[in-house]
Amino acid sequence: MKIKKFFRHSFESIKQVLFWTPIVWNTRDFDSGYLLEMMKIKTERLYNFLSSEDAVSMQNDEDLLALKRCVGILALLRNESFSDPIYERHYEKFPIESFDKFLERINSKTEEERESFRLATKESEDVHKKLVKEFGKLFGKYYRNWWD
Repeated sequence: MKIKKFFRHSFESIKQVLFWTPIVWNTRDFDSGYLLEMMKIKTERLYNFLSSEDAVSMQNDEDLLALKRCVGILALLRNESFSDPIYERHYEKFPIESFDKFLERINSKTEEERESFRLATKESEDVHKKLVKEFGKLFGKYYRNWWD
């Protein structure tokens, strides 16, 4: 029985190493994106398992909803898609026809355009801070319920 368990454990460990190798290989200590990616993957896999028929734990709906929200927040933070609609409003008002035009316009922006971009950046930062704070609260409150 111990031999069977050893081989099963070894096989699972090898699968984990192969799965994580591309992410770990590309990670850099100064790049938070990979940390967010790893956390998103871990929480997403955990959510998929805990919400499946295979789960044997006694997760309640509140725990699972919090976990699902954390997965969503991590995805938004990882690809920064939360800022897309904010900057889209700015670029609808001040469109960029091409990269060359963008470079020409950098020094000739109007005060109105600078202010619009500054406000979009501030709003994006505010949303980012709000998401990080929400994730921290949820993770701090529920993480011990999610993992054994």
